[in-house]
Amino acid sequence: MKFKIRFASQIVGLFVLGGLVALVGVLILLGVNQRWFSKNYHFYTYFSETHGIKPGMGIQFKGFAIGKVTDITLDEDNRVKVFLYIEDRFYDKVYEDSVLAVVSNPLGLGGGLVFYQGKTPTPPLPEGSLIPSLDFEEGRRLVEEGRVDVPPGADAITRLLGEVEPVLQNLNTVLLSLDRTLTTVEAGLSGNEGVALGAVLQRIEGIAANIETLSAGLSEVEGLVPRLLGARGSLAKILDDEMELYSTIEASLSELEAAISNLRQFTEFLTSTEPQLVGTLEEGKQAIRRGREVLEGIRNNPLIRGGIPEEQTQETLLEPLREGAFR
Repeated sequence: MKFKIRFASQIVGLFVLGGLVALVGVLILLGVNQRWFSKNYHFYTYFSETHGIKPGMGIQFKGFAIGKVTDITLDEDNRVKVFLYIEDRFYDKVYEDSVLAVVSNPLGLGGGLVFYQGKTPTPPLPEGSLIPSLDFEEGRRLVEEGRVDVPPGADAITRLLGEVEPVLQNLNTVLLSLDRTLTTVEAGLSGNEGVALGAVLQRIEGIAANIETLSAGLSEVEGLVPRLLGARGSLAKILDDEMELYSTIEASLSELEAAISNLRQFTEFLTSTEPQLVGTLEEGKQAIRRGREVLEGIRNNPLIRGGIPEEQTQETLLEPLREGAFR
């Protein structure tokens, strides 16, 4: 027996239509959730290096994800150019003087690209504008002038990171000064500049040997003194040797004068080099002290717990060379 359902085609069509409506509704809800129908405002910034930034990385503002990185490239000045967008619901937060920074956790537990808002409320920056980063002077200057709303913990980290570069520059300057000083000393020892220090030292050693020989001769019973003061000594022959002894003494004095001249040149060289060595050591001491402050601040915290301790002064145990009494 055959059964017929009235309006079967209409019922099937109704189910099909209902399925299509449900599918469209799901797609609309998915699009709204994924912001398919929202507008994004695009900006760009510069960093000195990638810092682990890659396309798709989120941009955080007070714990909220307000945008993402879209692309990274290297410009003609070897700066890392980062393209990004800010969602339309956070676009009104992009005040003038806002900056971007890469924050890394010292324990390796995260980090990322962070947006710091300008302190003064202004209309949003035009789309396509530059948002400065703390990697360059423009962004650091805005923070130093107090025009950026930076949380206290992040401000300490930013200040600490800003001090790293000057310390490294000072260390580089000290190393260059030491290199120049060592080059100058090496040139002096090899004789490439002025009198060879090695030759001067050899002559001083010869003078010391001569003085030692003279002392030994004076201490002998039949040594130099009897030969000079005896009846047949050299002093008795000064007036009767046709100036032979006088010529010998004059030649010895000439050699001694040349040795003293070389010694004076060596002393002048050391005197001219001393200020450079003292300045170089002072720069090295300052750079090491600032480096110790930076490392102490980093060791104290992921969030700069306790800050950088005040430096305790320590009296030196060494007296300056110029202040001591001459003996």
